[in-house]
Amino acid sequence: MKLIKSLALAAVTAVLTVAPALADSKSEYDLIQTAKEAGILVTMNGEKCTERPVYGAYTFVGMKRMLTLCPGAEVDPIDRRTVKHEVWHAIQHCVNTARGTDVRYPVNMDTDSFVSDINTHLSEERVNFIKASYPEDHWLVEFEAALAEQLPNETIDELFRMACIY
Repeated sequence: MKLIKSLALAAVTAVLTVAPALADSKSEYDLIQTAKEAGILVTMNGEKCTERPVYGAYTFVGMKRMLTLCPGAEVDPIDRRTVKHEVWHAIQHCVNTARGTDVRYPVNMDTDSFVSDINTHLSEERVNFIKASYPEDHWLVEFEAALAEQLPNETIDELFRMACIY
């Protein structure tokens, strides 16, 4: 089991760095269903959506986990990216739990490749938004979740299963 988890963690990190262009055979709905299968409570337009303008949130106490999505009346492209973003936070939680590291660590702990990915794939505007919206100790996981939004749903689904289910 430990070997499988180690391989899964290595695969999660490798895919984030390389981000292969796969055909997307899964929808955001499939990602939500996978999260539910893993025991994550998924809520739509719940109480957290009114606390401040948010698109979604992933919260947990131990392994009691909740994914809140706030699409409003209509689902738009931002809402679709939010599903990937929040599911990525669940992956980070699973990976950090397996590694025994703090939940504020990104999956990719190779600083050079991580910084390169941020500089290559996130706009200056997005980086500044994250810095303005979150405390500094959350920046790394937020940068990584923003990067993960660019991955195909199928890849996120597979990585979630590897890190959180198998």
